[in-house]
Amino acid sequence: MIGPIVVLVVEDDAITRMNIPDALHDDGFKIHEAPTSEEALQALDAELGVDCLLTDADLGDGLRLASQVHENSHWLRSS
Repeated sequence: MIGPIVVLVVEDDAITRMNIPDALHDDGFKIHEAPTSEEALQALDAELGVDCLLTDADLGDGLRLASQVHENSHWLRSS
């Protein structure tokens, strides 16, 4: 894989959504953020080259989001 790993962080808590990306960015990851599942799906549809989805299972529909991404694996780049 060429370039940094791209992570989509989906988290509704603003403080957590700031801390996780900061830590990942410090380790060389490229980060996209979304506060809701709906915005995450829009980001995935925008073909940002996401490699990994990191979502809050307590998001309300975080597990549904993970399931949708699994069913539509073309949204994630493969290595």
